[in-house]
Amino acid sequence: MSSTRNELDKSVVKKMELVLDRYLKRYDWFEKIELETVGYSPSERVSHFAPVGTIYVDGDWLYERWREYHYEGPFPDLYDEDWGLSFGDFIGGDLSEKLRGEFTTIFAGITGYPRPKYISWSWLKVRMKDDDTQNLRESIRRVLKESNIKNRLENLIDKVGFIRACKSVGGIHNISKVLGMSVVEVLNKYFVGKELSTDDINDVGGYDFKFTPTYVSESNERLSFVYEITEGEIHLIMGTGETFDLFDDKLREKDYWWEIEYEISELLIDYSFWLLESLNYEDIDEMLRPHIEFYFKSKK
Repeated sequence: MSSTRNELDKSVVKKMELVLDRYLKRYDWFEKIELETVGYSPSERVSHFAPVGTIYVDGDWLYERWREYHYEGPFPDLYDEDWGLSFGDFIGGDLSEKLRGEFTTIFAGITGYPRPKYISWSWLKVRMKDDDTQNLRESIRRVLKESNIKNRLENLIDKVGFIRACKSVGGIHNISKVLGMSVVEVLNKYFVGKELSTDDINDVGGYDFKFTPTYVSESNERLSFVYEITEGEIHLIMGTGETFDLFDDKLREKDYWWEIEYEISELLIDYSFWLLESLNYEDIDEMLRPHIEFYFKSKK
């Protein structure tokens, strides 16, 4: 730490770690901070301090921050020393200023030293917090070892899934640029054919079914999705309270069958909206309502 003149006593560093850990819990992206030491330069002209250690944060938040400041570049391998990454590579603007103020205030309160004017983030490594991101991290690390960016991206999609891969590179438009394909072509290649279910939709009422996208098209900037219902049932919450197989001929003879078809269509529209928002296709407030068609898998 050649940029700092002094390192704080270990007991003071531990106290600072505990206070920062409790204070930063107010941010939903934060999990914990681990400090190895803290450097301090008391120069009146450029007084600053440098926390040395690791901060653990939410993976999705980290992706968003990287994309905000590094629009075109692939998401980095946090464990690859060649990247030379620190927490400072993921924050900027108002957030950086806010955190600088909070860190320096806590530093002054604990040490009794004058509040430093600057903070160096260069010694603070960053890691993802969720246990279930370990496989994602390992996949990204392996993928980024390859030389061809198109191959890297295709392998990332294969390893972590289409939606998560889109998020990691800033959205489907970036994926389409890298792959040299239109958005519709990307959806037909990587989204069509994947089995989905009502578990992927919020507020489904009495519906429980599986469905598969079979085709995506676009007309006048409006996307159209075709889905196949492969299996499922409906529990009639109102009325008799019966449960029917959606493929039961008796159900289709009911007077309210048209209502069921309409509600299925609305559920698929809700899912399609969620999908496009997740893929950063367009601002949800400006997005045209996607067109939906669906059909039931033929009985054998």
